[in-house]
Amino acid sequence: LEESLDSIDWSTKTVVDLGSGTGVLGIALTVLGAKVFLTDLPEQLDLIQTNVLKNCTEEERTRAQVLPLTWGESLEPFVGGGQRVDYVVCSDLLFCAIRVGCEDSLFECITGLTSRDACGSVAPPSKVLFCYQERIARPEEEFLRRCQQVFSVEETTNLCMDDFQPGEDDEDGIESLFYSDPEIRLFWFTRK
Repeated sequence: LEESLDSIDWSTKTVVDLGSGTGVLGIALTVLGAKVFLTDLPEQLDLIQTNVLKNCTEEERTRAQVLPLTWGESLEPFVGGGQRVDYVVCSDLLFCAIRVGCEDSLFECITGLTSRDACGSVAPPSKVLFCYQERIARPEEEFLRRCQQVFSVEETTNLCMDDFQPGEDDEDGIESLFYSDPEIRLFWFTRK
């Protein structure tokens, strides 16, 4: 994932982080240079805003906007006025969506943020980074099949501890460890 994220020039990208939670993914993308909308339910926004203030420089904070978003409601703040969303990131949202019965709203939100009307027909298609832990196989697979009707879906393989060779160093000379769990699934969705 790190290699995948590092290969993108984030300074030219606009990202919507759906269900930001603590904001860690949106903050990381902000630090990489992206303009990021960190979104969640209204009661979660104070925590996200606090984490943005504690973890971003003043300049980075100008690119991190914390906004409420309830799936199924208006996407105007994100795609209105000719604004384009390059990436939507969704980390571990599917279980909660299925549990409370709002997977249709999650799907509509993702497709609305990435629609050709929202992105402009001449722009490259928007992409979605979609990650979740497998918990309820049948509804999760149904959700993925539904996504395949609108997106090209590519599963990304995680690096795991078995791939790590003792003594390997990263660029900074620090040994790296990679963690993978077979129940964690990571996908890139590209709008068709």
